[in-house]
Amino acid sequence: MTGIARRSAGLCTSRTTNFIETCAATATHTAPQDPLDDPALDTALDAALKALPAAEYRLVELYYFQKLKLRQIADIMGCSVSKVSRHLDAVHNKLQGRLRPAFESG
Repeated sequence: MTGIARRSAGLCTSRTTNFIETCAATATHTAPQDPLDDPALDTALDAALKALPAAEYRLVELYYFQKLKLRQIADIMGCSVSKVSRHLDAVHNKLQGRLRPAFESG
């Protein structure tokens, strides 16, 4: 298997695989500085997460931190998979809007 095929296969093995981390791990050169290592971005993300209502934070926690599938989250929250997906998209868009200024300034 070629290096490209191996990297591509790695990207498809799990939804939790982070594209940026995969590229960084397989890169042959070292980037000067990873923009995601900026402490200001960490602070902005922390503030954005703390500002979420409890139900939205719980959704983020279950999906991104505990890495549960939508079906599992739907069972826990007592709603449909479709509703979980819609709410997750809404929270994602909300966080993206709150974090955009921090990424653009950094």
